Amino acid sequence: GRIGESALSGIPLPNSGQLASFRIIETIDDHMDVIQLFFRPLYLFPSWTAPRDFVIYRFWKYDEQTYQIYFDSGEHRDAPEITGYVRGTMRGVYTIAPLKRKHRKRRATAASNPSSVLVDEECLLSKVVQIDPKGWIPTRSMFRNQGYGDAFGILA
Repeated sequence: GRIGESALSGIPLPNSGQLASFRIIETIDDHMDVIQLFFRPLYLFPSWTAPRDFVIYRFWKYDEQTYQIYFDSGEHRDAPEITGYVRGTMRGVYTIAPLKRKHRKRRATAASNPSSVLVDEECLLSKVVQIDPKGWIPTRSMFRNQGYGDAFGILA
């Protein structure tokens, strides 16, 4: 269980929910791997939350111009629970898709007609995530009106 502790050694304690580090535990194939995320402790007045980690199975695919990344929490033999950390769960999907054809811009190249090349300069990124940080966390800070979910951007 010392890999998570050494991954965070030397990192100053922040007052925000920034991602501290991650590691790839296992690459299963060209479209799936297992990662472990480590989150720093978060100060929410009047106390600190415990550091957290997540073990996540990631799967990605490309279908009809849309790139999709799925992730789901699980267990892995090479990522035992770490003393002093709370193991949270996370599920979600990212999709990256081109904008509809009417929104694409035309760009000329040296070897082509200026009106013949369609270039995607923008895309639509969608993200749906469910996070359960587990353990004790204050729901609201008494002075800054910021809770754990607000700090990690998981509340609407």
